[in-house]
Amino acid sequence: MGNRPSPEDITKIHAEINQCINQRLTIQTSLVALFGVVIGLLVSGLTAISRKENDSFIQAQPISFLLPSAMLTVTIILLEYNQGILRSMHVLSTYLECTGASIWEKHYQQFSKSRRHVTHDHHSLHVFLIVGLLTIAIPPLYLAFFPPDYDNPQIRITISIFIVATSWFLSCFWSAWKNRYLEKYRTSVMDRWRSILANPSERVENVDLIEDRLIVYMADKRSISVPLAWFPRLLHAASQERDNWEISGAGYGIHWPDIYEYISLEDLLRGVPVPQS
Repeated sequence: MGNRPSPEDITKIHAEINQCINQRLTIQTSLVALFGVVIGLLVSGLTAISRKENDSFIQAQPISFLLPSAMLTVTIILLEYNQGILRSMHVLSTYLECTGASIWEKHYQQFSKSRRHVTHDHHSLHVFLIVGLLTIAIPPLYLAFFPPDYDNPQIRITISIFIVATSWFLSCFWSAWKNRYLEKYRTSVMDRWRSILANPSERVENVDLIEDRLIVYMADKRSISVPLAWFPRLLHAASQERDNWEISGAGYGIHWPDIYEYISLEDLLRGVPVPQS
């Protein structure tokens, strides 16, 4: 299927992947550093007010809500940028996998899909979650310990801005968390690469699951029969989950959405089973 990239191309792609990883780490480090700056500004501002009023009754100021709102906005922007870099990594890694230039990508995907081990993708979103929740907690603490003058219109406006920023962050994070594995995106990219690299005559026309075997019928009238034991998730899936399959990638792969299983026609032709999780 397709032409194998040259060693120079493989080296270049791996360098791009490493650069993406470094960029994501830089984003997370910058986020934590920025959070520290915001905390420092809030504490220093509170100390200045305390000295000015000779430790008398202290009220929260509009800046106490504006800074966390700005921090949440920056967190959302960096979160989206972080996910964009992850998508770029999938484009690169799926190319290596589709061309057979690197087996690591395929093994890593099987390893991460087991859900038993925490990978870098989990840590990345955890950083955004922790920073976001700590930022959200700041204004309520100000409201509890330093009640503001609610008659001040600036206070009401900044509190409203903070509520909007909080809702926006929670919505964006929940969307990123639901799609943290980017399985649909990765599958669509994989399908696109396979449609570019594959032999046009090697397409899936139909699929049968008979007892303990998977039978795939191709457009050129050939059929491939392999044991289901090659695909543990498919082997242990319920009958309804097995029957819910779809041809993807313009006929160059088979997808079982209920169990997140994807089998490429190339792997079947090569006789390559899924690595055991």
